[in-house]
Amino acid sequence: MKILQFTADWCGACKMMKPKLQEFATEMGDRIQLEVINVDTDQEATDKYNVRNIPTFIFIKNEEIVERLVGAQPITKFKEIVTEHESKN
Repeated sequence: MKILQFTADWCGACKMMKPKLQEFATEMGDRIQLEVINVDTDQEATDKYNVRNIPTFIFIKNEEIVERLVGAQPITKFKEIVTEHESKN
């Protein structure tokens, strides 16, 4: 599963989520691929995924968006989403 993390350097909630998400990605290993997208420098991706608030997290499985979270979230929510969609082969 791929997780797109839309962020910006000036975003407080984004700064708070960054180390938590990096730790989560390390813990999950090859079960997920985390891609960090800066909304200030990648307007094309920001527009493509219709991101209007940050942080935004988009979960993609088999090239389809399966979940979207906006705002700071507990890491347990990320684990729940990944586990749920892994079981839906």
